[in-house]
Amino acid sequence: MSRLANIEVAGFYVCPSSVIDIILTHIIAPHDGRILDPCAGEGAALVTFAEKLGLDLFGVELHEGRAKAAREVVNQLTASQATADEHTIRILHDSYLNLITSQGGYNLLYCNPPYDHDDEDGRLEYQWLVHTRPWLQPGGLLVWVVPQHMLRFRKATRYLLSWYDQVQIYRFPDETYERFKQIVLFGVLRPKATAPDGEMVEQVAQLAAGKEMLLPLTAVSEPTYTLPPLIVKHSAFKFRSQFVDPADALAEARQLGASTKTAWQEHLDLNGANVPLRPLTPLKIGHMNSVIAAGHLNNQVLAEG
Repeated sequence: MSRLANIEVAGFYVCPSSVIDIILTHIIAPHDGRILDPCAGEGAALVTFAEKLGLDLFGVELHEGRAKAAREVVNQLTASQATADEHTIRILHDSYLNLITSQGGYNLLYCNPPYDHDDEDGRLEYQWLVHTRPWLQPGGLLVWVVPQHMLRFRKATRYLLSWYDQVQIYRFPDETYERFKQIVLFGVLRPKATAPDGEMVEQVAQLAAGKEMLLPLTAVSEPTYTLPPLIVKHSAFKFRSQFVDPADALAEARQLGASTKTAWQEHLDLNGANVPLRPLTPLKIGHMNSVIAAGHLNNQVLAEG
């Protein structure tokens, strides 16, 4: 794709559904769990992972139109699930950098970040890796979908190899590789980072050389990765933006009935002007003189004449 076309789509490339289906054959979730997609797009991949693996789903999308589309497909899925809380916010229209969520709150992190070809040293991809890693619990699985040339950026690969174990890297299948030239990287998060092997970092960097350097992603008969039980339980889990979207606040107020409760309605009741008021502290003589001069006495307005 040309640079101008890339800018037009804001670096957004949908992972083909056929590739998602193959990725799913590598994963099993016997304990259910949670998935986070910090660049959810229109939500297709997120919903597919959640539905097939039985996961609670959460996503973030910066583009307004795509965030709206993601909310719609997510709402369709949760509406069909008897155990889903319809009031839970699952898609944020925001940057993932503004996300406030539980550390170690997810056992699956799916990351298909936007690609900026003006960023030729891999800084953006490295930022995604560093910022999202704390949200994945130890033993949780990272699925990273990026262009193959990103493997040559040693700062990112060094970080991956220090924090992730059981790393496997595949290129897209032949029918989709030529268009996207993307790879899928699997990795299991370690409890803490280890010093990466320099030779291994160089070997991974060599995998960026071209199509023939990587095996294509294929379906497997037995899953390779098993998602662990969640360590952050539902009662302790949080997912919100550091900024409040007025539309979200209004929708939540309506859903929870805050705007229909008696206490709120009384604030809007014109008759409330006649409700006696008790000052927090006794009025001083000067205060009382001001009240009387203004025509108020014992909460009554004194009319002229």
